[in-house]
Formats: sequence, structure tokens, C-alpha cells
Amino acid sequence: EMGIETREPDRESSVLLAWMAAERLFSADLVPKVLEAMAQLGIPMEEAVVGLAGVSDEEIARRYATHFHVPMTTAGQAPDPAGNLARVLPEAFCREQLMVPLSRTRTGLLVALVNPSRIWLHAQITLVTGLELKLRVAPLSRVMGWIEDLHATRQDGGL
Repeated sequence: EMGIETREPDRESSVLLAWMAAERLFSADLVPKVLEAMAQLGIPMEEAVVGLAGVSDEEIARRYATHFHVPMTTAGQAPDPAGNLARVLPEAFCREQLMVPLSRTRTGLLVALVNPSRIWLHAQITLVTGLELKLRVAPLSRVMGWIEDLHATRQDGGL
């Protein structure tokens, strides 16, 4: 357990849904359906939008990157297999927060995440781990695949 409070309400979700509807990424009448799917199925907003509106997770990632001024991951980026990164952020935490460490930097970690709006979470990770985070936005499917790859290749059987 990392000692990080992760239950902070994601106040950005409804704002971002409204923003995406205003940008005609999908119609405004889908917003309540997306929120309902999130609540009933326990899925992230991005998964609900992909499923209900047919918007690609790549497009959502591009919109997040533009809106929050956070760079996208590049085509060749993936978690560094030599970085012992599976020990840094636990798998359950990565899945819950939709983030994955990609590599170590001089002062911390390069982290890919789906939604860069959770500034409070990034600050808590830095406080608890002492690692500064450099953020990159990535599509949901890529982040989930990287989490799977990173934690499936662990040789030590877990934390």
C-alpha cells in the first residue's frame, strides 16, 4: 500500500464530458449515459465514451494532451524493462489510476497516464515516493497494455 489517498472525487469528468460534447466529439445527450455507465459498471470515463460514442481512445488522448498541455507518448515509448518499474507503482494502483511508469529520470519517473487532470494525485505520489513525475498522455488501451506487460514480466512474484 502506497499510503496515497486515491478516493478524491474526479471533479474533471463532467467538465471534460461537457467540453468534449461542445467540441462535437460526441452529442451532448450521451453525457448522462456516459456518467450512468461509469457509475453502474465501474468503468473509467474514457472506456464509457469509447463504448457509447464510438470515439477512439487515441482521439480522447489527443484532446487531453491539447487541453492540459501535456505531451503525448511517442510511438516507440514503452515501460523500460531494465528499470525495475513494477516495484515503483503497484499494479493495483496503476490500474485504478490508469497510469504506468515508463522510465526513470534523473529526479523521478516518466509516467504515462490516461487523464492528466488529477494534479492532486501527482503531488501525493511525489510526496510519498520522493519522485518527481514527468507526465505523458497515452490512450487507455495503450496504458492498460503497458500495465499488463510491466507486471506480467515481473520475476519476483510481486511486491
